[in-house]
Amino acid sequence: MGKAVSDYYKELAELIGKDVVDDRLRGWFQRQVKKAKSEAMRANKPVSKTCEVIISDLNRRAGTKYRVIDDTVKLIKVLLDKGFKAEDFYRVHEVKVREWLDNDEMRVYLRPATLYRGSKFEGYLQQWYLEKQIKDKKKAKIRDLMSQKKELRWYEFKAFWSLVRHLNRLDGTSSNQFELPELLRHNYENYMDKVKAGEGWEMERDFLELQKERAKGEGG
Repeated sequence: MGKAVSDYYKELAELIGKDVVDDRLRGWFQRQVKKAKSEAMRANKPVSKTCEVIISDLNRRAGTKYRVIDDTVKLIKVLLDKGFKAEDFYRVHEVKVREWLDNDEMRVYLRPATLYRGSKFEGYLQQWYLEKQIKDKKKAKIRDLMSQKKELRWYEFKAFWSLVRHLNRLDGTSSNQFELPELLRHNYENYMDKVKAGEGWEMERDFLELQKERAKGEGG
């Protein structure tokens, strides 16, 4: 084995003096500390940026104003090291904000300390996936119904088109995913032409009167 560091220190101190050795060591340590800090900052920069984006998403959805503090960064980094992605945090935000935001008792838990807790995070994420499966099944059923329906009576257009617009506003749904079938679109355009010509109000009035007459007949 080679000499211990203390042995080198003593030998050098005897040759050039203890004070000179201390000054040189102090300068060397300062340079090493500065270098290590710089390397650590470069290594943590991507993580810090990811944390900022994640917290920004939480604040946007929940209306909160959380900052990126050390405790929050530690929670996020642990989850990132386990393989979770920023998109997973967004999904947890989405599902828990939808569930808790309007609940006075649970709204307070829309915070990093609760959402990013290792023992809870994956369960929240799985909740998002389960709800997505249910939503996708509903979309598929509606899509099948839309593809099968070939024509609508004039008074069905308004409700049907509202349904299409509602589906297009659902999370993750592009504006082109749900469209009126070609025949329905043609009929709908004809209906809108009548509305623009001032006939739509009369058509709706007649329909409402027809509904009232049917209701009276069923009541009698």
